[in-house]
This record gives sequence, structure tokens and C-alpha cells, in this order.
Amino acid sequence: MRVRSILFALLLLPSAGSAQQAPDALIARGKALYQGEGDTGLSVMLGARAVPAGGISCAGCHGADAGGGAEVQAGPPIDWQTLSGTRGYTVQALATALIAGQRPDGSPLGRAMPRFALAADGDAAALAVYLQAVPGLQRQGVAADAITFRFTPATPRAESFRQSFEDEIARLAPNGIFGRQIRLTTDPRQPAIASLGEIQPGKAGADMPDLFPLATLLGDEDPMQIRGGFAPLSAQIAAAIAQAEALQVLSVPPIADRLRPLLATYPGLGFVQDAETVDPDQPIFVIGADMLGQVLVTAPASPIFATIDDLALIAPPPRGCVAATDPRPADTTGAGAGAGATLARYGRVAAEVLVQAVRNCGPDCTQGRLMAGFDAVQLTDPGWPALDYGRHRLTGSVEAIVWQVCGGRARPADPPAGRGG
Repeated sequence: MRVRSILFALLLLPSAGSAQQAPDALIARGKALYQGEGDTGLSVMLGARAVPAGGISCAGCHGADAGGGAEVQAGPPIDWQTLSGTRGYTVQALATALIAGQRPDGSPLGRAMPRFALAADGDAAALAVYLQAVPGLQRQGVAADAITFRFTPATPRAESFRQSFEDEIARLAPNGIFGRQIRLTTDPRQPAIASLGEIQPGKAGADMPDLFPLATLLGDEDPMQIRGGFAPLSAQIAAAIAQAEALQVLSVPPIADRLRPLLATYPGLGFVQDAETVDPDQPIFVIGADMLGQVLVTAPASPIFATIDDLALIAPPPRGCVAATDPRPADTTGAGAGAGATLARYGRVAAEVLVQAVRNCGPDCTQGRLMAGFDAVQLTDPGWPALDYGRHRLTGSVEAIVWQVCGGRARPADPPAGRGG
């Protein structure tokens, strides 16, 4: 690490007042370093040895909004206004603090503060620029009279989610929360604190988290970036294992690679990559409607499992029976009442949860505080699985039931002995 070249890079930083003009790539790199996103190359010094930082992040101790507080340890606020205004930090002093653990007055930082080795000379500059920008980024979409969420309709049926959500918000918080109305916008140019109802979780953009995506989560997503409202795919596969004991999972490699560590405790589970390698004598869980269609054509003798969402995309319905996992059961007499009704229920539940989370966020709401506000939310709704984000941070629930769906008609599944007809 060449400290001199790092300090030179920091001299090129804009002033705190011009952070909004900083290049997007620099802010994105700073955010990744601060939040510990992906493989940033950041290392922690253990004596003279640098080891990958792993799960260590600035946000873990100083809060996602740099305002202090923590998931891991209660670190002080380190937004740039605080650092430069009350603690005497310059950008050069920030680099020294990161690398050498030294305050601007020369005194050492506490032992709880790691000493870092950065991957590139520009990383300290990127982090400083992000700390300048983070108060505005964290409060985008938060105005004196409204807190705005972005909703991009994925399909016409998704409008039932939106309508139900807005109706429930009007019922639960007609006068707003802390003087702010909860509003939705479909304009991508309008500032928003988070996205709502995305069809591709995590694709809303690096500048905002995703809430209540319409698609199923896998179960390994970051709950400070994504919050869902029904059991992830890993929990649905676990429900199928409880029915079948031994199970092979047919999935494309990227999804299989993410699911393996989530399901490593199930000894009877194996993964296959194409329909030709399926063992016809062993139950199979098929991920993806296209693969499910292929497997249904080959018609293996063993039971077939799939998610209720993938099965709904198969037309016409298969002649035989499929065991379908359902993370959003309305009752125990049938597999839901269609996608529109399910999305309407989801919209209502999303509104109930979000009202609690916004209240927990407090009057000075930021993205980080909003996401942390989910952790205290519990919800019991007669038309939805019970949600407890303190226990299940990502989705609030890991409940899923299994239906035996035969010719489009469903009943609660018994432990399957064969595919049947």
C-alpha cells in the first residue's frame, strides 16, 4: 500500500458541498466498500498480515446511513459533515485513520476500529466521496410531507398489488406517519427511498433497496438491501424434502450454486443440471417453468415437485399430478385463487408491514433506518402466513405448504409415493 499515492488521490476529491457532482462510479465504489458488498478486495490487517475483510463492513458498526448505531457494534456517526465539522478530519486524515488507526490529533483509534489495507489507491478517495454523499442518498424520497416509494408495474396483473397496497395505506395511515404521506411513483426520475414490487429483486438500482419483490427470493439475499414477504425458494425446497426425504433438484448452475450452501444440512438432497441426467426413480424438484415443461414431457415415474408459481405458467395444466410448494397459502382447501387475488393479498400485507417499518424508522427516516425498522415488525393476517422479521429478517416467514395438484385441482399433499394420474 503506497500511502503517498492514496493521499494524492484524496487531494483530488471535491469539497463536501460538491459531493453530488462526484462521478457515479466513484460513489458506487465507495458504497460497495462501506456496505461490504461483493468482493471489494478490502483487507483487514492482523499484525503485519492482510486478510480478506469478509463480513466486516463500515455499515456494520456505523450504520447503513453512517449516522451511528449498528448491527454489530455501536460505532459513532461518520458522515462527512460530522467527521469534517466536529472531529477535524480532512480527506488525508481519513486515509490515515483507515490505514494507521490514527485520529487527526495523532491519538490512536480504539481497538474496535480495524486497520485496513485497501485494494486500490483510489479506494480511500471513493469512500470519502461516498461519506460526503451518503446523507443525501439515504434521504432521497424523504420530504417534509411525504415519503416516496418507486413502483414499476411488471405486468398488468401487478396493478392489483398496487391498488390493494394504496387502499390499505389509506386505511391504516390516512394522515400519514410523522406528518408524511406514503406515496408511490412510477417515474424513474423522481427520488424514492426504496423500490416496491420489483419483478427482479436486486435490479432496482444500486442506490435504493427493494421491498416486497413480486418474484421469489432464494434466501441468501442481504436483508439490508431486500425485504420480502413470503418464504424464499430454499424454504420451499425444505418443505418438499419433508415430504420426499430424498430429493434431486433440477436447476441452472447459477441458482444451484446459491442454493447449495443454504440447503447443506439436508443429506438426502442432490443437484442435477439437465433433464437427461434426472434419476427417474427419485423425486425431483424442478426450478423454472421451462425446465418443468421439459420434465413433464419426459414424464418420469417419480414424484415431481415445483413451486406453485412455476406450475401456474404451464399451459395447458399437466395431465398427471405435481406436488407444488406454496409460500402464500390463503387457506388449506385449495392452491390460492389465481395470481390477481394473490397479488392483491400481497399488496395489503406489504402495506401493513411497511406502515410498521416507517413508524419504527422514526421522524428522521433514512434508507438504513427503514431497513433496520423491519426487524421489529410482526404481523398476523388471516389471509397470509404470520410474519416475524426479528426471526426471519429477509422474508418474515419460512412457511410453505405442499399441494398435490392434479389436472389443475389441488388438495393438501400426502407424502408422495408416485406421480399418479
